[in-house]
Amino acid sequence: MRAKITSTAHRVALTQRFGPQTWLTPGERKVFDLVAKGLTTKQIADQLNLSENTIIRHRANITQKLGLSGPNALAMYAARHRNGKGLPS
Repeated sequence: MRAKITSTAHRVALTQRFGPQTWLTPGERKVFDLVAKGLTTKQIADQLNLSENTIIRHRANITQKLGLSGPNALAMYAARHRNGKGLPS
């Protein structure tokens, strides 16, 4: 069972030690992988058969959990970490 992560500092510490896969939901992990491949929100929504609003919410949650800020921060982070250095399957 996963413990609830209550602070950004705690998330950052866990990320550095275990990687972000320890606290992203399965849906967030799918979205992260597709963002890393360069897909847009609409393309991700179409591929996962979800609404664009759901994908926007997943992206916002991932961004917060990673401690990122800025409109393109998630895409840049995902692109840097997609080759085995980010979220493993």
